[in-house]
Amino acid sequence: KTYIRVIDFDTQIKVLQGNDKATVIKNLSSVGAGGYTKLFDATLEGLRLLEEKTRPALVIFADGADSSLFDDEVEMGSNSTLEDVLYEIQEYQIPVYTIGFGEDPDESAMRAFASTSKGRYYSAKDETALTKVFEAIGSKFGNAFDITYKRPEESNLSDTPVVSFILDASGSMDTDPEEDVDCGYRIDKMKALFHDFILQLPKDCLYQLTSFQTGALGGQIIRQEQVTTDSQVRLLQALGEMESFGGTPILESIKIGYETLKAVPSKRKVIVYLTDAALEVDEYVQPEFEELLNNIKEENITILWIGMGVENKEEVFAHAAQLSNGQYVVSEDVDQFSKALSEVLATIQEERLSNKINLSLSIHDQNDNGDTLKFAANTSVTFPKVKSSKKAVEPDQVKIATGLPMDRYNKEVASIVTGTGIPGEDTVMIQKMTVDVTGSNDSASVQIKDIYFFS
Repeated sequence: KTYIRVIDFDTQIKVLQGNDKATVIKNLSSVGAGGYTKLFDATLEGLRLLEEKTRPALVIFADGADSSLFDDEVEMGSNSTLEDVLYEIQEYQIPVYTIGFGEDPDESAMRAFASTSKGRYYSAKDETALTKVFEAIGSKFGNAFDITYKRPEESNLSDTPVVSFILDASGSMDTDPEEDVDCGYRIDKMKALFHDFILQLPKDCLYQLTSFQTGALGGQIIRQEQVTTDSQVRLLQALGEMESFGGTPILESIKIGYETLKAVPSKRKVIVYLTDAALEVDEYVQPEFEELLNNIKEENITILWIGMGVENKEEVFAHAAQLSNGQYVVSEDVDQFSKALSEVLATIQEERLSNKINLSLSIHDQNDNGDTLKFAANTSVTFPKVKSSKKAVEPDQVKIATGLPMDRYNKEVASIVTGTGIPGEDTVMIQKMTVDVTGSNDSASVQIKDIYFFS
């Protein structure tokens, strides 16, 4: 039985009668607009109502900020503060989904609620967008599975090293030092540095290359220059073609680089992250940022944080290295970077022992109406160490060919991309699902081995 409570909040906080769908729908007619906004107090009340409930989730719908934030309305607003709410969200560990409606919602606070709780913020400017938002939220709660996992007696994770380069391509990386402070054609130094490092990597390595910047209108551009390739030539070509402009989207670049590497079935994963900006994010996404760094640590990924010319921000890089169990180097001296990369190279060449194994889950379920639910996820789980299998699963290669006369991407990738999106620029590969199914009718037979998801 689904437990539902509805809170109507303005100057007062009113909990509607009933906790089942029929009663709640009946009582919704009593909700009316008016008064001031006690967003913070209402959120705390919602958390309390969900305490110790099974699979709880809090959905907040608001079109404005808490009245306590305005000098002329402070007495009409919440008694609690934003900091109080964020603290309680962390204590309750309940996902909070927030919906900002209208022209002036408190997007900062609602994003903070969502990121602190592993929820999500949605913007709904009109009723059409609002309908899509509720459909998205409903899909998260509409299905539950109890799964018993029988662990194999042998580990089939590959020993193939996978190195992911996540590189800053913002405008400051290619600016004349006379035009702006803290610049100096760093992108050329970066390309030379990684050219030499790549040529020293073991021949059996796989590579990923992600660049990050913002566009002319401020939108984030995260390019997957090479998704997963064994070709040093293609990797070096993609590195050479990088162009710098725009700003520095730190959080999104780490997130996409991590997610792309996470799904690769290897126990030897490495991230090299380079930027000439401070490794900092907005305060409201700081919890999400720190959780991401902890995930890198839990996945047993080796990571090196490189800061070019940001010596005054060394403590930020040190903090990131601590949270991710990695290393860092902050300098303008390329020789210092070479030394740090040599240590990474030594790590790649030695086997890493871990009690973590990669667990992939795919669900395919068809209901009575013929609708098919497809879900895929990857995570690392802690188990006692098992002996290695003689039949290791080697990581797949998804190559993007660049330059002329070569196409932008090869036929394997081209065959799974539709529309006008360029993989890694307009389009980012976010998931791979192995299905291995065959279907046929009187006129055709179709076999599907893998499904790639692009966004």
